[in-house]
Amino acid sequence: MAKINCVSGSIDTTDLGFTLMHEHFMVVNSALRLAFPDWIDRETIMANTVKELKIAKNYGVQTVVEATPINLGYSSDS
Repeated sequence: MAKINCVSGSIDTTDLGFTLMHEHFMVVNSALRLAFPDWIDRETIMANTVKELKIAKNYGVQTVVEATPINLGYSSDS
């Protein structure tokens, strides 16, 4: 079968299960981050994201495609 690359490595497409194909975990404009760095609480946002992903998993979601483009997310070096 066909393989795709994931965060955790290469997997077979038949192992994807129920998939959310276009999600954005955090959308924060880079200019906003630079102008108002105290407005973004990354740790709280990440904790809420994990909580929501666990809820989605309980509803049967097995795979999520995170589609946030460069400069709209929040990396550790932002």
